[in-house]
Amino acid sequence: MKIEKYTYPDELYYDQRHAYAQVEGDTVVQGVTDLAQELLGEVFFVELPHVGRQVKQGQLLFSIQPMALRGRVRRFYAVVSGEVVAVNTALAETPHLVNGDPYSAGWILRIRPH
Repeated sequence: MKIEKYTYPDELYYDQRHAYAQVEGDTVVQGVTDLAQELLGEVFFVELPHVGRQVKQGQLLFSIQPMALRGRVRRFYAVVSGEVVAVNTALAETPHLVNGDPYSAGWILRIRPH
């Protein structure tokens, strides 16, 4: 689905804070929407949680620092409760993947729900 110029794949779930959830087997992939990456501008840094971390839905999970607003971050919250089982380590070297392909190469983390 497209809303204005922003893409929202139909198979994903979205929260009011512009995060998405994609069910893949027994895990949920979480990232930010096309609109979120546009509003952020060029991503400078993504602060990822540790693999193995237990989270509750709505709990602060990761943050993104845009290039234009160094020192200010946008916080994102867990879309489901569970254990973080993977993070996108490529974002450490190339955080702009979030801008170029938020629904594929720019995914943030994977949670195994409880």
